[in-house]
Amino acid sequence: MNKAVEDTIQLLALRWVDDCCWTVRQQQQVRSLYMDQQCQSQLQLMQPNTLIYPHLRWLADVSSDKAELEQGLLIGIGGGDWLRFCNAQRPHQQWTAIDNQAHLLEWLVQYFELPLQNYDVADALAFLQQSQARYDMMFIDLYPWPSCWQQLLQLALARLHQGGWMAINITAETPETVLAWLTRHGFAGQVYQPSGYKNLLWFSKLD
Repeated sequence: MNKAVEDTIQLLALRWVDDCCWTVRQQQQVRSLYMDQQCQSQLQLMQPNTLIYPHLRWLADVSSDKAELEQGLLIGIGGGDWLRFCNAQRPHQQWTAIDNQAHLLEWLVQYFELPLQNYDVADALAFLQQSQARYDMMFIDLYPWPSCWQQLLQLALARLHQGGWMAINITAETPETVLAWLTRHGFAGQVYQPSGYKNLLWFSKLD
């Protein structure tokens, strides 16, 4: 096959939301979710439950000894990479997932091979302010980084059961500010810096 044909990028979906251009693109066997020119998620069509991003593979590894936990909250769904992995590898876990982009819930089913279950359109801060639910696991995966992040983290940490774990994908321009805030409030954790990426992943077990 001609290499130019192999490398063709197909545009599967496009939507403008608040001056941001969201797209679903496919190149060969990889389907990707973009916000403007920033890739948010990738699906390997031949192995849909495989985690492509290194910070997610690291999270799967460091949380493996807590795999028996059941109730999780995912804030920021993207293309559902973490949910697909958990559905396949940890099917007993029940994840509530929220995102403020309604079209992502449609695209999860249509393009990213996820059933529509326990996923809600909601603002993260408003959700945590209104909900009294508590969780064994929590993964905050928001981009762009919210301006209300301190209040958001305070509420999120208060909803976590003792013995559970928390992961935060820190996409802030100054991640050291977020890490300093966590340390100042008594939350010690491991930090992973994926090579070639700007984000940091913070992980802590609340034993």
